[in-house]
Amino acid sequence: MFKNPEISQATFLRMRERWQLCVELMPFFDYCTGHFPAKQPFSSFGNYIFNPGRPTALCTLYTPEIVSYAAEAEKSLLSYCLRHDYTAYIYRAGLYSGIHPTWHKARALLNHLGDHRGVVWVDADTLFLKQDRKVFEPFLSSSKPLHICKDFAQGISSYNAGVFFFQSAPWSKQVLEDTDRFALEKRPPNLWDHGSDQKVMCDIILQRDPHGEFHEAHEMAEFNTDPRMMDENTFLLHFMAYPPGYKIPWMHYWNAHNLDFREEDFLDRIKPL
Repeated sequence: MFKNPEISQATFLRMRERWQLCVELMPFFDYCTGHFPAKQPFSSFGNYIFNPGRPTALCTLYTPEIVSYAAEAEKSLLSYCLRHDYTAYIYRAGLYSGIHPTWHKARALLNHLGDHRGVVWVDADTLFLKQDRKVFEPFLSSSKPLHICKDFAQGISSYNAGVFFFQSAPWSKQVLEDTDRFALEKRPPNLWDHGSDQKVMCDIILQRDPHGEFHEAHEMAEFNTDPRMMDENTFLLHFMAYPPGYKIPWMHYWNAHNLDFREEDFLDRIKPL
């Protein structure tokens, strides 16, 4: 099922030294990525659940316009869940009309929080580089129900809402309900309205827990790492705020060299949502 991540990770690190040049070549990247086929797994399915009823679940959501890279994130997440016997919730359509999809994550988590001991949100532009690591397991017994990483751009929001863990707890539900209520009341059509869903959720977390009694802020290197901070030990790589022309070739490259993804390994444990 899994190949050799050490070799590909070393290649990633070598190429990282040339990333500024890559940024300058974005028009070329954009042209090339237009020719990458969107190899979406289980293309006959809409929203679905994989491996129901596990104590830990991972959840993601994406819409058709980003399938060229989100399908790669989906395969990475599913492979990780298969390896560790986790549940996965895959949403391939928004849950609210007229509201940008990034504002739907609180609703998606509320749909399933009560069915598990803990739920991890994972944005659809992430890769699990070290598939053997069980990073989220200790959070199930933590005294704090929320575990989240600090944000790269501290001036915008305190934390990065691309990957985070919530225990099934009343405090978790309150934060998610507040975030979901904001989305329904304001109905933001764009990602960056009101400073972004990330800023809104982070403000709610800090309003409800200004002294950190219920949440723990981790360094980005632990489980939500920007490519600029990647090293040979990186567990999860999150292409946060990078343009699609940048994400697509990197994510295709990684999975092509590190995942032997076979749909038949998953089909007997998939059900529609």
